[in-house]
Amino acid sequence: MIRRLDLLLCGFEKLMMVGLTLVGVSLGLLQIILRYVFNSGIHWLESVLVISLVWAMLFGASRAIREGYHPRVDLLPMALGPRGRAVLNLLAYGATLALCLYYAYDAIFYANFLNMIGAVNQETDIPELYFFLVVPITMVFFSLRYVLLLLSLGRDIGALKPEEIYLSKIASNKGQGK
Repeated sequence: MIRRLDLLLCGFEKLMMVGLTLVGVSLGLLQIILRYVFNSGIHWLESVLVISLVWAMLFGASRAIREGYHPRVDLLPMALGPRGRAVLNLLAYGATLALCLYYAYDAIFYANFLNMIGAVNQETDIPELYFFLVVPITMVFFSLRYVLLLLSLGRDIGALKPEEIYLSKIASNKGQGK
């Protein structure tokens, strides 16, 4: 089940990262061509370009959690034994999960507020709610990633980098056809 959830998250993250980056790059290229070749432009294009790239980066950040690319301080865990590392890993991932869940809850609350007041983007005439939805969506993705990492700690709770244990577990399950 963990592997299936991981594959589902990976597929959606990849689709969003690639698709939204292509949209952003295409819109940027279009704006350059319109501006320098035709001496014109589309007033809302830059706003949509920025939003699409922000969405792509936030989904990339979710993927970075899986791969272990987020910055971490390893000095203290390296100085401790497996039990100390286990405590630090559980505290770090637990606190980060709690923070992500809080951000998701708060973002849903704010999205409801944006919807209630009917806030509209001045450049695109699109409700701000649609631009802001990336925050609760990606916070749910972040939370799922941290839940998966916490579950993977059961394999080697004192690991220096639990993400590597998680990735090796996913790879070994893939090789076994599970």
